[in-house]
Amino acid sequence: MRGDPIAPTIEAPPIDGVAPEPETRTPPFISVVIPCLNEAQSIEESVRRARKALEENGFDGEVVVADNGSTDGSPTLADE
Repeated sequence: MRGDPIAPTIEAPPIDGVAPEPETRTPPFISVVIPCLNEAQSIEESVRRARKALEENGFDGEVVVADNGSTDGSPTLADE
């Protein structure tokens, strides 16, 4: 039997002829990490797309921008 791809159901084999209740897993918390060094031209769009992908797929998560010393204002743009 196929379960929801986000919250799969795990079916165990019967024990002594009695099938246990299926176990449902909760979706994982996803961290999307975007490396950044002077990406002012693209960081806002990258963050927007990552957030949209999480939302559209029903994942609880976060988008983290790992800045490596940008001098073009990338960290400020990523926070907006």
